[in-house]
Amino acid sequence: MKAYRSLRSANRLVMAGTGMITDDETGIWGLPYEIMKWTIIAKLRRSKVFFVSVGVERVRHKITKWIFKLALHLADYRSFRDVESKRRLLDIGMPVGKDPVCPDMAFNLPRSEIPAAVKKTGQLPVIGVGLLDYVGQGSDEKNSEHQFAEYIQKMADFIIWLLERDYRVRILIGDITFDNPIRPILKECIERRVAAYGTGQIIDDPIDSVAELLKQLSGTDLVVASRFHNILLALMLNIPAISISYDSKNDAIMREYGLSQYCQNIESLDVSRLIRQFIELWKSAPDHLRRMPEKTEEIRQASAAQCEAVFAELREP
Repeated sequence: MKAYRSLRSANRLVMAGTGMITDDETGIWGLPYEIMKWTIIAKLRRSKVFFVSVGVERVRHKITKWIFKLALHLADYRSFRDVESKRRLLDIGMPVGKDPVCPDMAFNLPRSEIPAAVKKTGQLPVIGVGLLDYVGQGSDEKNSEHQFAEYIQKMADFIIWLLERDYRVRILIGDITFDNPIRPILKECIERRVAAYGTGQIIDDPIDSVAELLKQLSGTDLVVASRFHNILLALMLNIPAISISYDSKNDAIMREYGLSQYCQNIESLDVSRLIRQFIELWKSAPDHLRRMPEKTEEIRQASAAQCEAVFAELREP
């Protein structure tokens, strides 16, 4: 009833961005139920429902598949942030073949909120390394602990390799709730082998907003990360990136920028291969830096065009 009352004067209900089409984290009665509830109430209120640049991740339960199919069927407009999202829906029998693929909503950030690259004349190069609360996919508790310890060790190995070659390292967080607790664990793992945290060679500042993340990213020369928006925002800032991917959405945005060869699956992360990828990307970075602004502008224009089409009829005459 509260939801029904809150939509009293709404012309549109917009489901905007994120990988919301999934039951991986909340189960059936979390986000899937909420999406169905709000969609049905909006239609009862005679509001139009738009799913704009949404991502589709794993949908495991039969009931959840039915819930999402119902909500998407009732929608007046649907677009998806990558081809893989559409494929996943087609696999569960949702007819979305004609729905457009449009860029992630992050590309709609106003230009005034996007910081310029920080010039670092005479300073050591800064490599952004993003953390993830990785415990394996579908692992039991005992195996999860092993997967997490192995992941932390691999990330520490890579960071120490960077430090030994006179790079500075910026620790990046993509999710405050889940990833922040990893920072002291990584620090302890590194300090058992090198005393880097006290020298300023590792930059590990707290963060609590997208604006701060953008500012941190703007001061890096290259990013190695897993969280989708760490990768996406780095690319949007025209910073070359290596993706340690946990989902195909990472691979999709990397492919857009012609960086597919710099992806690894987190399930089989190989530090030796990561080092080789880093060396290759570092050498070829000038070529990528010449091409990336054009691709970013192309994606931003496509994202702006979608907003123009979706909301044009709501403007005052």
